[in-house]
This record gives sequence, C-alpha cells and structure tokens, in this order.
Amino acid sequence: MKPSLRPCSFVFLSLVHAPKALLAANLWVFALVSVAVLPERAYSFDKSPHPSIEVGGECEEVAEPDLATVVFGVEELDSDSRKAYQRMTEKLETLRSSLIKLNLAQARMTTTALYLNERKEWEKEKLVSLGFESKATLELETKDLKGISNAINIATEQKIKNISQLAFSLSFNRMNQLKGTCLNQATKNAEYKAHQMAVSLGARLDKIVHLTEFTESSPDHQPFPGVRMEAMNAKSASSDLGLVLDPGVRKIRLKVKAVFGLRP
Repeated sequence: MKPSLRPCSFVFLSLVHAPKALLAANLWVFALVSVAVLPERAYSFDKSPHPSIEVGGECEEVAEPDLATVVFGVEELDSDSRKAYQRMTEKLETLRSSLIKLNLAQARMTTTALYLNERKEWEKEKLVSLGFESKATLELETKDLKGISNAINIATEQKIKNISQLAFSLSFNRMNQLKGTCLNQATKNAEYKAHQMAVSLGARLDKIVHLTEFTESSPDHQPFPGVRMEAMNAKSASSDLGLVLDPGVRKIRLKVKAVFGLRP
C-alpha cells in the first residue's frame, strides 16, 4: 500500500513548488484546509474537559478567653549556697501551699526553672562575689480568670519579687471547638459564593474538587505583660492591691480556598 499524504501535507508541497505568482492564492487555500483538517482547540465551557471555579470563604469568631497563666519568680541570696537554696525552696513551698488553698478552678502549678549560681560583680577592676543566688519560677495555670488576681495578691503579700508572663488565652479544647465551627461557616461561605458565580455564568455547581484551610488568630491578650515588684514595703505587701484584670477577647479568623466543578 502506497503511503498517502494528508491534505495539509499536500497543500504544503504545492506551496513549495508553486510559482511566486500563485503564492497568495495558495496561502489562502492552506489556511482553509488547515481549519478543516486540524483539531479544534476552542476553550469554551461546553468543550473544556474539567470546568471548575475557585473561590474563597471566610469566617471570624470572637470569644472570651477561658485560661489564665502567670509566672512567679522566687529568689534568695546568701553567702552560703545551701542556705540560699533552702530559703528559696521554703519560700516557694509557702507560695505553692497558699495558692492551693485558693481552690482555683482547674488549677495547675509547675516549677518551670530552678538553678543556683554565684553572683559576682565588678568592683574596682576586679570581680567580687556577692554570694550564692538561688532562683525558681512557678507557673500557675487556671480557668478561674477572676481568681488569678487573688493569686497575685498572695504573691505580693509574701514579697515575691517577680511576677510576669500574665496572659489570657483560649484552652486547647476551646480553640478546637471554635475552629471547627468557623471552618463550617467558611466552607458554607465559599459554597454560597461559588453557587452565585455559577448561576451568573449559566452553569450549575458540581462536587467540590479541592479545599485548603488558612487559620489566623489574635495573640494572647496580655493587659500586664510583665509586673516586676522590687523592695516592697510592709504596707503594700500586706494590703490588697485590688487588681481588676481585663482578659479581653480572642479573635479566630479562618479562610478556605475551595475549587468546585461546574456543569452546564
């Protein structure tokens, strides 16, 4: 069987051997035959193999914190390292016992740091030992947001010099609960927008093809990022400071990117 030339190949050969006077006419013939022979590559909705639409959905939830955290720093200085450590541990245990008596809701206390070292300072161009410094930090975490101020009052009464890292935040379970609710809202928001856009195009929404989540949240609200109390006198240490702490609110922002299929 003899090999046969396709119509477009035949026209191409005729262009090569044709005289120049017929070049313009042959070009028109080549264009017409090409349109008839070559496959159609139109990107219309009816011809596209997988028509789809991509939209974004948003949600914002505002909630009050349900968790409070504060860190107390206890320190003692003595020329004898054992005495410095002993006095520090006694003060730490006294504070811990007092905080337990408050019966704060779901309270948890953790010793987050404990160390002993010699403190030295430069005096007249030489290092001079000031004694041994023993330090420890006790972190208090509770769901009793109002009771946290009572804990701070007790610490000041016991002349605790460092009170810091006071923060109000959302607990792990509460955060997951809010994220789940917000994710549903964001997904429905994306589906609604996709439906509106599909209707405007004269199409119908098909199944979802792809979904991506983007989560944003406001940082822990810290009305008192650090409270440092040094050399407190007897009057201020024994009186109630009357702290009124505002835990503020937390915002959970969640966005999704959704791709839906389209059908005519």
